[in-house]
Amino acid sequence: MMNGHIRLSKKPIQMIVPSDVGSNIDVQARLLAEAAGPLLGNSITIVNKPGKRTVFGVTEALEAPADGYTLIFLIIPSIAIQPYLHGIPYTYRDLVPVANVSETYIMLYCNMDSPWRTLEEFIGYAQHTRTIIGCSGMGMLPHIAGIELAKKAEAAFSYVGYPSSHHAIEALMEKKTDVALVLSSAHDEKLRTLAIFEPERKPSLPRVPTAKEQGYDVIGYVRDSIAVKKGTPPEIIDALGDAFKKALVTPQIQSAFFSRKTEIKYLNSKDTMKLWISAVKAYRWVFDEIRQTQESART
Repeated sequence: MMNGHIRLSKKPIQMIVPSDVGSNIDVQARLLAEAAGPLLGNSITIVNKPGKRTVFGVTEALEAPADGYTLIFLIIPSIAIQPYLHGIPYTYRDLVPVANVSETYIMLYCNMDSPWRTLEEFIGYAQHTRTIIGCSGMGMLPHIAGIELAKKAEAAFSYVGYPSSHHAIEALMEKKTDVALVLSSAHDEKLRTLAIFEPERKPSLPRVPTAKEQGYDVIGYVRDSIAVKKGTPPEIIDALGDAFKKALVTPQIQSAFFSRKTEIKYLNSKDTMKLWISAVKAYRWVFDEIRQTQESART
């Protein structure tokens, strides 16, 4: 791998994706690997390690040498909050960001033939009738956003976790759930978008209202980062980060991300770590509440 004064062997680089093939982050990782590989003078192979809410993938990355040849593609702030939520023996401080590369959104969908046209109408129904929300993973960001929404709306939701956003949307379209709360970049025309969980409307989805503007200020930002194991030499991290930064401005990445309604959002290693830390603070009360609920259910 060549970048500036950094030279590594031709040993292939692997990027672990803790999700299924075809998932949103899998597609993003493959696009970035294809664009960044030539810039590094090396190949980047995608290794899918789904399972246990990204734990399998992160664990494998942490078992690899800290040499820059094993990367992991992460949804932030999932990596920041998950260890505290599930009692997993690692934290975000066991990893070092290479860069943040994009932002994906938490979206609330219903079928086009559903009676709700707005979030408020859906909440009005859910305040009197227990509704089923399909989520892309229990304990993951969409589920956590659902818990916060339920608390602020004084509504009762039942949650069903699915392996990916794709599976949750399939279940919605098959009428197995009332709505789907998922990480998304695009969706079928048969679905109606009730809300996006972002501070403001996004340029790629200008007609989709935020939950906040509809009266429910729910945290839900999702940022996608590439990281390596702590201890990786800083010059290697810089070389990798520079390659991904350049990849993000290539026409193929710009076009592919735009078509998937995924916003490019580059941050360097230092600023990405700030993002991780802010995520811990922002979500702490939510996962503390989940833990208390779980403990109460056991007693």
